[in-house]
Amino acid sequence: MSKKNRQSKIKEIITSGKISSQEKLLQSLKNLGFDTTQATLSRDLHEIGIVRIPDGEGFKYVIHEDDNSRAMKNIIGMEIINVTHN
Repeated sequence: MSKKNRQSKIKEIITSGKISSQEKLLQSLKNLGFDTTQATLSRDLHEIGIVRIPDGEGFKYVIHEDDNSRAMKNIIGMEIINVTHN
């Protein structure tokens, strides 16, 4: 499976529930057929902009807002083919 698919699935897992450790995230990925290492996961988290924050009951991973908006701008930029005035 490709890096893009793996990173997309990481985002989906992070946003769909509380993940408090890389071990839990690795297990979730493995359950979905992504066989990856902790080092690769760590690099993916950094590239995607996922950070670990306190949540009152421990910690959880979230997509950092600044990185999320930068990623969204990149995605939108890839989708725009042409801009014309009205």
